[in-house]
Order: sequence, then C-alpha cells, then structure tokens
Amino acid sequence: MMLISNINKNLSIMPFIFAPEPKTISVMITMSEKRKSVDEKLTLNLIRGEFTAGEAVDLLSELFQSKIDFHVAQNFSHEERLGVAKSEAIQRIMELKNAKKESLDLVKGSGKKFRIHSNVIIEPLNQNA
Repeated sequence: MMLISNINKNLSIMPFIFAPEPKTISVMITMSEKRKSVDEKLTLNLIRGEFTAGEAVDLLSELFQSKIDFHVAQNFSHEERLGVAKSEAIQRIMELKNAKKESLDLVKGSGKKFRIHSNVIIEPLNQNA
C-alpha cells in the first residue's frame, strides 16, 4: 500500500489515505528564485518528471480539462452578463481541446515513459497598456 498525501497551505505534506496501487506521478511546484517585488517576473515549475503512458494520460487530461473548464465558465459568465459569447474564450477552448487530443493521441496506449515539463511564468503587465 502507498500513502497518498495532501499539500497544505504551508506546502508541508499531510497524509490522509492509503491506496492499494502505487502511483509515481510527481508534480512539483518550486520557485526558480526568490521574488523581490511585484514588478518582477515569477517562474514556477509546475510539472517536472517521468511518467508512464497511463500516468501521462491522467496528468495531461486533468491539466487540459481544468483549463477548458476555466474558459467554459468565463464564457458562461460573459453570456449571462452580456448576452453574447466571449470569442476569446471560445477560441481558447477549441485550442485547448485540440492540444488535449494531440497530447493524448501521442501517449495513450504507447507503453512508453514520458518526460513532461511545464512552467508557469507570471509577468506583471504595464498598467498604461
């Protein structure tokens, strides 16, 4: 049995359940360097690891679906408030669905391991723009 953990607000590990099958999906969140001010770019390592085809399918499916759901909710809110679809959200939904299909087609049933990396870069925008 493998212990599955939950990460609390302080990024410490808290055990909460035992699972019969071991999984080795590791999703790491680390800061590349300490941020000094809100005006500086922040880079976070969201995903870094090696994954079986099944793990890659799970990880990529959840990641893409989360972003798709975000834009669906944005579009719904826009339609409710203004009575028209939000074209940017509709376009992004289509792009994400295509990327999801392409990535899953690559890994699904391949029997291979994959190295997956994903960074999140947060940059403040010029307020005058």
